[in-house]
Order: sequence, then structure tokens, then C-alpha cells
Amino acid sequence: MPSEKNKQIVKTLKEKLEKAKSVAFAEYTGLSAGDANELRAKIKDASGETLVAKNTLMKVAIEETKDEELKKT
Repeated sequence: MPSEKNKQIVKTLKEKLEKAKSVAFAEYTGLSAGDANELRAKIKDASGETLVAKNTLMKVAIEETKDEELKKT
């Protein structure tokens, strides 16, 4: 049984996915802290949002969305 914390995270992710104009998934392993901070700053400057989430919680949130194209990813 999922915890309340994980249910809330999935709910938040789902809401963000449904409101988003576009979504990008990236593997950030190997980036230095400086490079990661620079990337976050550039995304923020472009009025975007950076979010790190567990794969399993993101998969659940995607499955709960109504966006069939997103479900194909």
C-alpha cells in the first residue's frame, strides 16, 4: 500500500504533467554540481521548471494522466 507521502507526490506530478506544454526527461548522472546548477538556471530563465522524481512515482503519475502521447514515452 502506497504511503500518503508518495500519493501526494504522484498527485503533484500528475498535476504538473497535465499543465505542462512540454516535458523532457533527462539522465543527469555524470553532470558536475556546477553543470547541474547551470542547467537549472537556464531552464528557470526560460520560464521552465526542473524536477527530480523517482522513476516509479513518475511512471504512476504518467499512467494517471489523460495524455495518451505522454503514456507512450
